[in-house]
Amino acid sequence: MRIKVFISSVQKELGDERLALQILLSTDPFLSLHCVPVLFEEEPTALFPDPRAYLALLKTCHVYVGVVWKEYGRLIDGISATHHEYRLSKALSLPTLAAIKEPNDLVRSPETDAFIEEIKRDGHTYERFESTEELQEKVRKRLVRYIKDSYDIEPTSDQNTSAHKTIHIASLFERQRLEVLPWSDMDTSLAVRMVASSENLPAGSINNDKVMHTLWQ
Repeated sequence: MRIKVFISSVQKELGDERLALQILLSTDPFLSLHCVPVLFEEEPTALFPDPRAYLALLKTCHVYVGVVWKEYGRLIDGISATHHEYRLSKALSLPTLAAIKEPNDLVRSPETDAFIEEIKRDGHTYERFESTEELQEKVRKRLVRYIKDSYDIEPTSDQNTSAHKTIHIASLFERQRLEVLPWSDMDTSLAVRMVASSENLPAGSINNDKVMHTLWQ
């Protein structure tokens, strides 16, 4: 069995962090063997609308990872989706890892401050982080410890070395979420040169229609 790790946060605000955790769990030489990242936005859209589908998804998971920064999120029945997820994870007695993005003097919404205080009152040991690399390191450390304590399995020294190198060497460009640009916003002259070079043709023999056909094949 692979451990399904539910990643919970305000989606838009912490999109980079969500992606970083998804990459960690999918590519780490140890965690990828034993864990599966679960993100609600990656799930197929249901045929019937369900405003609480994220909670049904959480019920299929084994570990809850909650990431909090400034925003609280849109209210659903009085609290945010992230808060609903946290409370359900508590009701299900799921192993919980809370990560709070710093700095300490950050101005957060009052609802977010209250949410963090609730996490503290519940006795969860939470991690503080400032960068996605730090988040990956801390989440990896906690998950490796959980797997060792629960299943008596731990990474080899080679797996640890490879994991740390991957986290720190990967460039910001390689980790960032790529945005989709409309054709009208692209540098068409650059696209023409790229396509001409790949086809071993002079740039003057390529037009926009040929470029679009080649790029979207």
